[in-house]
Amino acid sequence: MVPDASPSEPSAPPVGSKRRSRWKIALAVLGIVTIAAFIFEVVHPSRIPDLVWLAGKPIPSIAKQSLLSKTRLQIIRITYPLWQRFYKLSPRMYTSARLLSLTAVSADRLASSLGAAVSTNANGFRAWILTAPEVKALEGLVLTLPEMVQVTPPRLMTPRGTDARISAVAQGSNNFLVNLSPKISGKSIRLRVGAEWVQTAPSRMTNTLICRALIPNGGALLVERGGKKDHDPSYVVILSATRRRCVWKTAQVMIRFPL
Repeated sequence: MVPDASPSEPSAPPVGSKRRSRWKIALAVLGIVTIAAFIFEVVHPSRIPDLVWLAGKPIPSIAKQSLLSKTRLQIIRITYPLWQRFYKLSPRMYTSARLLSLTAVSADRLASSLGAAVSTNANGFRAWILTAPEVKALEGLVLTLPEMVQVTPPRLMTPRGTDARISAVAQGSNNFLVNLSPKISGKSIRLRVGAEWVQTAPSRMTNTLICRALIPNGGALLVERGGKKDHDPSYVVILSATRRRCVWKTAQVMIRFPL
């Protein structure tokens, strides 16, 4: 008789399938961790301070336009009639800046009406972030302040994310120069500010301000620098930004080339 064949032993899985299984498990774990991190960031976004004092030059130097930029703008101007119907207008940003020179009494009256400052830097600059209704209330108060000297450069309209530079000259300040860079952040506006003005009396002094603030739409950033002595003037810088939607059906583009 032929002996019965012994039952065959189960064969071990190949090494390659083990490695593929490990890779699948690793990728699955990595995907779960990535999705969990994304959900956590959406539900609990990282908190960026509403006001950050910055260092560096408040007024950056104007870079000379390169040949590549000039060529790009020339191509846009020539081809614009072909794609103008597909052009989506971005919201417009209206920015303005004001410099007030006040007595110590008037500056204290103004500061007391605003409440506690949001932040104070090492140079003694105090900052407040105002909503649109608070800006309107501030306008009425400013008109009642005695011995006030006001410097108001023209208001500017720029596309979002575009730098704007404005300047003005008046009594008590040789030159008030402001560089603004507004960007839309949700329903608010993140405004990067660089300002420089010269105090002529009682002694000559150059004041500089550079910061980044998150302000409500139609609101303003107010920064006050008190005088170092009782007879020194106090300066108040008011920077406002408003976002408005474009309602034009046809866009018009005007491109200027610097000389």
